[in-house]
Amino acid sequence: MYGTVAGVANRLASQGAGFIDLNAYAVGYKYKGTDRKGGFGLEAAKAINVFGIPEKDEIPEFKKTRDWPDRVKKSAKRYKIVDFEEIGKNDLHGAINAILHGYPTTFAIESWRHLVLGVGVVYQANEYGVVYANSWGTRYSSGGIGDGYGILWGKKATPYESIVIKHAGAVSES
Repeated sequence: MYGTVAGVANRLASQGAGFIDLNAYAVGYKYKGTDRKGGFGLEAAKAINVFGIPEKDEIPEFKKTRDWPDRVKKSAKRYKIVDFEEIGKNDLHGAINAILHGYPTTFAIESWRHLVLGVGVVYQANEYGVVYANSWGTRYSSGGIGDGYGILWGKKATPYESIVIKHAGAVSES
C-alpha cells in the first residue's frame, strides 16, 4: 500500500495539488485488517479506489480501525486513482517509459517480495537503472543514494508487477 499511496501523492503534487500527507496505513488496515502479508500494486490501486486515502491529519497513521468516522471518509473520498495502467509482467522497458513520461510507477520486486515506487531513470555503461523510493525508511536503500532512495540496475530493476498512476484525485460520481 505504501508504494502505491506514495505514487498517488507524487501524482497529485505533479498535478499542482502540492504535498498532501496521505495515510497509507489507514487504507491498508481498512482493506486487510491485521493481515500484514502485503500485496501488489494492482491490489492496492483497487482498494484505494474503493475506500480512498485519508489524510494523516484526519486519522493517526497507525490507528488500527476499519471504522472510519464521516470526516475521515470525506477526506479519503478526495484521494483516489482516477486513471492507472498495469504494465505487463517483467516489462522493464514499459515501466521505464512511463517514468520518463512523468508518471510515478510501482515496481513489485519479486526477489525482495516488496513493492517500491519508481521515481526516476538513470543510464550507465549500457544499462538502465530505476531510482526508487522505499517505504522501509531512510536507512534502507540499494544502489548508493541513501535516505530511503536507491537505484535498481538491470535485471534487479525488472518489475514482477507494475502499475502506472496517470491521474489522481476525486473520482466523479456520474
